[in-house]
Amino acid sequence: MKNKFIKGAYILSIALISSVFITSYLFIQKAIHQKELDAYIINLAGTQGMLSQKITQLSLRMITDPETTVTLKVQLKSQISTWKHSHHSLRFGDVTKGFTNTLNTHEIDSLYNNLEPSFLSLINNSELLLQTHLDIKALVNKIIIQQDIFIPKMKAIVDAYEIESDRKLQEIHTLELIFFIIGIPLLLLINLLIFLPVLKRNDRLLKETSNKSDLLKVQNSILQKAIENEKETKAAIKLSEEKFRFIAENTSDGIMVFEGGQISYASPSCTNKGGKTNRIDTLL
Repeated sequence: MKNKFIKGAYILSIALISSVFITSYLFIQKAIHQKELDAYIINLAGTQGMLSQKITQLSLRMITDPETTVTLKVQLKSQISTWKHSHHSLRFGDVTKGFTNTLNTHEIDSLYNNLEPSFLSLINNSELLLQTHLDIKALVNKIIIQQDIFIPKMKAIVDAYEIESDRKLQEIHTLELIFFIIGIPLLLLINLLIFLPVLKRNDRLLKETSNKSDLLKVQNSILQKAIENEKETKAAIKLSEEKFRFIAENTSDGIMVFEGGQISYASPSCTNKGGKTNRIDTLL
């Protein structure tokens, strides 16, 4: 019953320790993944301001370098497409990139709503530049005005992303700290209630085994001595018998040994009919 309890305690302790380490590992991996994802979103938001500046530069070049208008329109179209796609991803997430808009708080959504008129104005005026029959200078002026409004608003969104990212990461660190605070006392408790008693019990068993081993060695030594003594006794008895037999067989006196009223031994002198026996000694 006690062995079953110890076995169950071992399994429970290993399960608890494993769960603490696995949970900590999962939280660390989640924190790393979250930070990587947040960094990508923040970087994407930061490029929005750069794209708006790039669109403004291409628009101005249509005025200063009209000979390259065709090439500039191709570049402008590509930049507009990228800008629109990035803006949509930031607002609503992008499955193809593997992230959602979970970083968007109510505050960030409000900032996007405030940004939306400037963004739409920039997009509309930029797309109008792709048409050849419109007044390019008037459109460029509108783009410059809206771009000056767009940049600080987009920067405010980037700053809000960074604050939210740090807040979420701090939450994960807090949970990780909680598991750490729980884990250390748990390990100490397991050591005190399970491992230390088992170690003491094993130490006691080792001492008992060692004492029994020493006792067995002593008993074995005594037994070996007894066996050796018995061998020496048997050898002495055998030697005595041989001496007795030698004397009995080479003496002229007759020797008889009686056991239980029967003759168990008679020397040759007693059974030699032709010989002369001087005396017969009887051993009872």
